[in-house]
Amino acid sequence: MKSILITTILAGILLGCKTTQKSQNLAIVGPLLQRQISDAELQAISDLHVAAEEGDLVKVKQCLKAGTDIDCVLGKASFRILHKAARAGDEAMVDFLIQQRADINAWAVDGTPLDLAIKEGHAGVAHLIRKNGGETSEELESKKKLEVGK
Repeated sequence: MKSILITTILAGILLGCKTTQKSQNLAIVGPLLQRQISDAELQAISDLHVAAEEGDLVKVKQCLKAGTDIDCVLGKASFRILHKAARAGDEAMVDFLIQQRADINAWAVDGTPLDLAIKEGHAGVAHLIRKNGGETSEELESKKKLEVGK
């Protein structure tokens, strides 16, 4: 058994790996990005998220008017600005974002905006989100299971 392993390793070392046209092309291109985003777009997204975190409704309105997507994601947690406003308990911001058609049931690592409002104890925000069609991640998951079972 040992001799087969040693022979296989030596054959690999002596013969090497064949470079194909496909592997050469991959080496030149490098890793593929999921999405190309410019520095200006990244800055606009960052500005919008910072404004939402700071509760600066005027700045959020400016960012949206300039064309920044209301449901843009910043970071690996997939938070949108509605998540951040709900977590902060900012009723005025949440109300505005709902009026502007932010995705009320957007998923993030910690759940939906309603999940965050409930977790942080923001009853007014939770009620506002619920009144406008917001659901918890558990409720959405249950619906998804029912749809798959049909």
